[in-house]
Amino acid sequence: MASQPLFGVVIPGRPLITEFQQIDATKAVTLVQYPSMVTEITFFLLPTTIIPPGYGAILYYSTPPFQNWVLLGSVDPSKPSGT
Repeated sequence: MASQPLFGVVIPGRPLITEFQQIDATKAVTLVQYPSMVTEITFFLLPTTIIPPGYGAILYYSTPPFQNWVLLGSVDPSKPSGT
């Protein structure tokens, strides 16, 4: 991923996540410990993030073996955070 984070994830009771591993030009991932214990998640653009109009970021969730991905939400310049 770029040297400066573009977005973050908050899971209550856990440290802020802003480090993601870039897996291709448009996708980045992070692993979450104990995913079955996650009951709430917030996804947001960082204040320094500049995204052109018409673009945004989408958050998906999956557990091993990572074959079924669930869309959790999206953020863009007009809606910089979502729960």
